Amino acid sequence: MSYNVTCPYCGQPAILVTGEVIYPAWTKHHHKTYYLCSPCKAYVGTHANSDDEPLGTPAKKERRQLRSAAHKALDPIAKRRGDRNATYNWLAKKMNITPDKCHIGMFDEKQCEQVLDICGEARLKVAKALRGGEKIFRDEGMNVEKFRTIQDPHAAWLYLMKEFIPNAPSSEELMKLMAEAGNSSTNFVALVWARKNPTDPFAIDIEKQLGTINPHTEEVEF
Repeated sequence: MSYNVTCPYCGQPAILVTGEVIYPAWTKHHHKTYYLCSPCKAYVGTHANSDDEPLGTPAKKERRQLRSAAHKALDPIAKRRGDRNATYNWLAKKMNITPDKCHIGMFDEKQCEQVLDICGEARLKVAKALRGGEKIFRDEGMNVEKFRTIQDPHAAWLYLMKEFIPNAPSSEELMKLMAEAGNSSTNFVALVWARKNPTDPFAIDIEKQLGTINPHTEEVEF
């Protein structure tokens, strides 16, 4: 099967070349094939063990780097969730595009940056909430280290009411969450965020992590 690959920059057809043309000094790539637009210096690789099916559209250096970064941000979420298609459907919905158009190999710079923002949004929210809580404790004259371990229920309750949850849970629910989080401030904030956003892949990941670690001695990664 032949593929008509067009350069997105100039609109001209890209030609099929070997890796020796793209990476002359890297012999390990010489057996691979690429679609190249020489005037634009844009290229894209092909699927392994295929009939030279392109991985996407030809891209210049900056776009290739952004695509790589987007993959690195999204792939761990898909791997931890265990369902790559569902993850891409989630991403498509976030980007307001149809699933068939949700292919990082076809994205431009703006779309790649959007992927990075979406994948980092949950982590940034948790980190921001954690920093915000510490600021509140300083403003109230409380010890930040006390907040970090959340050993004082009143301090945790104050943090929740002022910064994180518009409709804070009851004291009993709060204590249960604190216990699940192993009295770790990082785990606690991450867990509360996850319970408020149960369908988000990052929230699912938090729940999985808390189910496999000892929350009293380990913290979730985000």
